[in-house]
This record gives sequence, C-alpha cells and structure tokens, in this order.
Amino acid sequence: MRKRYNDLPYDLIEKCLYQKKYLPDKIAILETALNTMFPNTSTSIVKLGQGSTKTPFDTSITERWGIKRADCEEAKEWVAKRKLLFVLNLMRDNFTVQEDMLVNCKYGRELSPHEIQRELHIARATYFRLKNSVVKKAWSYLHLIEKDLSRALK
Repeated sequence: MRKRYNDLPYDLIEKCLYQKKYLPDKIAILETALNTMFPNTSTSIVKLGQGSTKTPFDTSITERWGIKRADCEEAKEWVAKRKLLFVLNLMRDNFTVQEDMLVNCKYGRELSPHEIQRELHIARATYFRLKNSVVKKAWSYLHLIEKDLSRALK
C-alpha cells in the first residue's frame, strides 16, 4: 500500500527549505534594525537600595527599553526566523548523506530534477521517493514550530 502525502503542507515545507540560504542575511538585517531602533542597553549593575529604583516595582530605563524591544513586531519576527534557522540546521544534521545532497542540490543550488538525478546518479522514481522522504522528515521537524512559520517566512 502506497503512503499518501496529501496531509503534508508541501508548499510550506519547500518554502522553508528554499528560505534557508536567505535566513542569515534576513536575520542580520533585523538585528541591525532592532539595534538602531532602540538605544544600546547598559551592562551596569545598580546596587540594591541605590540608583534608579524608587520602589520595588519600578523598572530602570534599560529594562523599559528591553521590554519595548521584546514586544515590537521586528523582534518577534527575528525570534521566529532564528527558530526556523535552528530547526533547519538541526534537520540537515540528521539527514542521511544522500538526503542532504538532494536538499543541497534542489533547495540550495536550485537545480532541475533531471540535473539532480544526473548528479546523484539515481533513477527518476528514486529521486521522487527520496524527495518525498526529505519532505516528510522536514515536516517532522518543522511541525514543532508550526505556529511561528508564517511570521518566519515574511
């Protein structure tokens, strides 16, 4: 009996795999945007009973900027992209050599199926079986961060 892959979000999984090569640049752009948006936080330690703490519930200016930074949309997108990159790297580490080569050829170098078959020395049917195996394994990792995927793929 053949397995069906209709329940897998193929388009979403392939989009994530294609985005892996662009994620480090997008993360760096978001980091610079966050650093220019908010002032640098100081690393000084306020002694207990001195400094800017008026009441036990008052926060310092550094803490207030940190709270504002964590609540902004760019920070949430940055966190989602970092999670996606971490999961994609973890996934690639656990692929077999042939699966990793397929991912590199198809999603990294964007070769056509015929070129991939020629480079990996595999038949057409084997290529599609291997691709389905990669997509299924990828979904087993990506479903862990499914709620963050839409934000990470912006």
